[in-house]
Amino acid sequence: MIKKGDVINGTYRIEDQIGAGGGGTVYKAYHLRLEKYVVVKRINDAWVGLMDSRKEADIIKNLKHQYLPQAYDFLRMEDGIYTVMDFVPGASLDKYIKSGYRFTQQQVLYWAKQITEALIYLHGLKPPIIHSDIKPANIMIDLEGNVCLIDFNVSMTSTPDSSISATSRGYAAPEQYLNITPINQPEPGKAYHPRFQFDMDTALDQRSDIYSLGATLYHLMTGQRPPKLPETQLPPIPADLPDFDEALINIVNKMTHYDPRERYQTAQEVYDDLCNIKRLDKRYRSHKRAKLVVNVVFPIIMVGAVVLGTAGFMQMRKEGDSAFDDKIAYADTLISNKDYENARRTYEEAIGMKPDRIEAYSGMLMVYSSQYDYDKVIEYGTTALAQHNFEAAGNSDKQIAQFEYILGDAYFAEENYDKAVEHYKKAVEFDQSNPEYYRDFAIALSRSAYVDSAEEMLQKATAMGLENASIALAKAEIDFAKGNYTEAAEGFKKAAQTSSDSALIQRAYLYLCRAYDRMGDNDGVIDTISKNVSVFTNDNVRIANIICAEAYLKKAETANETQRRQYAQQSIEYYKRVKDAGGASEQTLFNLVTAYQYVDDNQNAQAILNELVKDYPNDPDVYARLAILEADKQAKLSQTLRNYDNFKKYYEKAEKLDQHNRVSGTSSTYIKTMEQLMERLKKNNWIKE
Repeated sequence: MIKKGDVINGTYRIEDQIGAGGGGTVYKAYHLRLEKYVVVKRINDAWVGLMDSRKEADIIKNLKHQYLPQAYDFLRMEDGIYTVMDFVPGASLDKYIKSGYRFTQQQVLYWAKQITEALIYLHGLKPPIIHSDIKPANIMIDLEGNVCLIDFNVSMTSTPDSSISATSRGYAAPEQYLNITPINQPEPGKAYHPRFQFDMDTALDQRSDIYSLGATLYHLMTGQRPPKLPETQLPPIPADLPDFDEALINIVNKMTHYDPRERYQTAQEVYDDLCNIKRLDKRYRSHKRAKLVVNVVFPIIMVGAVVLGTAGFMQMRKEGDSAFDDKIAYADTLISNKDYENARRTYEEAIGMKPDRIEAYSGMLMVYSSQYDYDKVIEYGTTALAQHNFEAAGNSDKQIAQFEYILGDAYFAEENYDKAVEHYKKAVEFDQSNPEYYRDFAIALSRSAYVDSAEEMLQKATAMGLENASIALAKAEIDFAKGNYTEAAEGFKKAAQTSSDSALIQRAYLYLCRAYDRMGDNDGVIDTISKNVSVFTNDNVRIANIICAEAYLKKAETANETQRRQYAQQSIEYYKRVKDAGGASEQTLFNLVTAYQYVDDNQNAQAILNELVKDYPNDPDVYARLAILEADKQAKLSQTLRNYDNFKKYYEKAEKLDQHNRVSGTSSTYIKTMEQLMERLKKNNWIKE
């Protein structure tokens, strides 16, 4: 029995036992030569007979990946086999779960990508390594908010002799639950918590790890641990789970399919879909009209953090700690010069000097927000809040308020208004003297339909001396929430015309377009953008072009043939600006295809869809659009020349890829339109049953 103070191999002094599982017992130890903490794991005896010591040592020493711990040693001692790896400071996801922490989509997605990258690496080795025990307790979140996948079983290679799996109930794949036998026995007077060994009929493969990661994500998203002994399919996550996009829900449901053949077959496939989640998400893909006409989607510019700029940070520095303050001031200057990478490194150095001072963390949020990476703002900010008690560490209320305000801005930009309300509320609680905090709190409340509370916050901001343009902006938002769109439009115009703040002016004009769209006034949208095109800067140029393009496309829908072509051509010009600048989403390109169809330019429409096939080879909507385009092309030919073979080919591909959505009833409008075309073609005998 290993005890605290024991020294293993004359090098590793045991400090404490920190875990135990089917694969072995884990200890925190101190490396006497390197003078650093490490993790020592004693492998369970049940595994020893399966292990080739030389092979295991070679594997461990050659493992190198940013999301895996560094391996130091592999020891065969008289009392057993030990592995020695990096000690990862931070907390496991299991500890977050047990504390009642609620995870955001940004965090889940960020960590899922990192773990999948580690699995791509492990599964790509020769022979592949199967972790076989992925669970929240084996996923560490380090001090920078990144994952480290620990406690992998190096002897689990996907070869026919991989006959034992030390796993955790609930997270293990169903195929691992065969011929279960306990590997520990009850002890008199102690509660019995059995651990199991699973004798397998077939070797594990990477699909088992994919299931375990999916089960872990399932727990993070739903707050419910998966059933410990699943005899049937894990209940799918409902499509309307709050705070999580349908695309991510579908990915996790596919990862946790009971039948390995129906899961993702490789970690690379999972990673690809995680990276394309916004394009896969139905809210980015679907059209509300069966005629393939888009609704205007108004992306939101960053509310306050970029407006605030670095000057706000400069005003909030603590006195003293000059080296730290100089580091922060230098990083602020780098942001002003748009040198974001060096700014990030400098803030990280400052965090290393004073890990509980909030200024550097706020600076990191500014780095990401300045690059419009709002997902990263949210992921980094929420992780910092989870790992630090900034208030207890002595940071000022104004500094904490500023941090919460920037985080609220990011949620607002992502259109997660309830979370924006949560963080703006904290900002005004910590700093009750800043009227702009109350203004944006009021706007977020109105977006969340809390109109009475929004009016109350606006009154407080007004009493504090909020400038007239900001008052007009917030009041217009409240009018919009009440359905008073005409009054809202007038308020947004007043805000834009009376403000001297460039960011607020841009914001007001974009919101004005939103009000015009709600009133069905496409000409108002187009007039607003075209007359103020020089006002927009940075990412708002792209947003303005998209808004104008969509307004022209909506006008084309209801116009006669001649005007339809004119409006569609103008829509194409705006969409091409977005595409040529490299800022076109999948949805934007779909809309461009529709515009090309209106002007009978099927060649360019086909070219764009062919590009999308390369970028999104597993997206059923791409093939549905190809099928719809093909049907359109054939319909314009004389009956004797029509051939629907390509339509049928695209149809079958789209239907195959959309199988999961059909089961859950979440197929997009594109799929449904394609299916209606197929029924019509069958009815008219163009395609045989």
